[in-house]
Amino acid sequence: MSTASSIKIFLCTYFSLWPTYASAHNNLGTLTVGDQAEQHFLAAIHAQPGHVNAHYNLGQLYRKTNRTEECIKMLQKCVSLDPAYIPAYLVLARLASGSATGVLLRHVVRLQPRSPDHLAEYATWLYQNGKWLPSLKYYLKGMEVSPSHRSSLVGTARILRSRGQWPRVHQLITRWHLMLRAKRGGLIYRGDLYIRAWQLQSESRQRAHQHQRNLCLSEENCSTPRVASVSVQLEQDSNKSEQLERAPRCSVRTCRQARKGKSRVTAPALLVQNLLETL
Repeated sequence: MSTASSIKIFLCTYFSLWPTYASAHNNLGTLTVGDQAEQHFLAAIHAQPGHVNAHYNLGQLYRKTNRTEECIKMLQKCVSLDPAYIPAYLVLARLASGSATGVLLRHVVRLQPRSPDHLAEYATWLYQNGKWLPSLKYYLKGMEVSPSHRSSLVGTARILRSRGQWPRVHQLITRWHLMLRAKRGGLIYRGDLYIRAWQLQSESRQRAHQHQRNLCLSEENCSTPRVASVSVQLEQDSNKSEQLERAPRCSVRTCRQARKGKSRVTAPALLVQNLLETL
């Protein structure tokens, strides 16, 4: 015999002894479906009009059967019976739209300010409505309450990525890997984290170069990123090369041997290095 069947037999025994036992009707309604469940919930409400859970369960049943108006009435009745009944506010927030959803979720956060799930849900609504800064604040509050809260950490990383804060995204990824592996009791392998750090640095340099190029292209008569003038670099390098120690004078024999071949002019080392950096 299954557990559900055993519970049903036990509750039926209760009905034979106490026909108006509201909690028994409510519990049996959660074990049944359809019209039978609705009858048990209504019997629980009739036996005890202030039974909050029976109103909530009946509202959930109406919601599953697309009876939205009746569902809202039951949930509003729950709130009137118990103004701090969080599940009713959450379902009403999912049924509502626009700013009404935000008002309900914000009220839930006020009722339970230490719940990372409720903080993350309200932060998600703020982010979806274009309010990224308040959303980030609520995600960070959720991480203060629970540093390993998945929704808060993912939401924070999503906002930082959209704002171009790649180093902080990498810090969050590293933090998540360390917490997850420490929780599982395994060894912490940092190789993949180092590889990701190198990728972030490369992407950051590429974005900086592209940003500089876009600024240059926005100006008139400019097709490449602005760099120091080549003539200025030549002048600077020539001045630096003159300050270097002069080579010793060659003898007559060595000078004649050097003149036999074609004379070659070599650029100073500083000049070559600067020219390579401008390419």
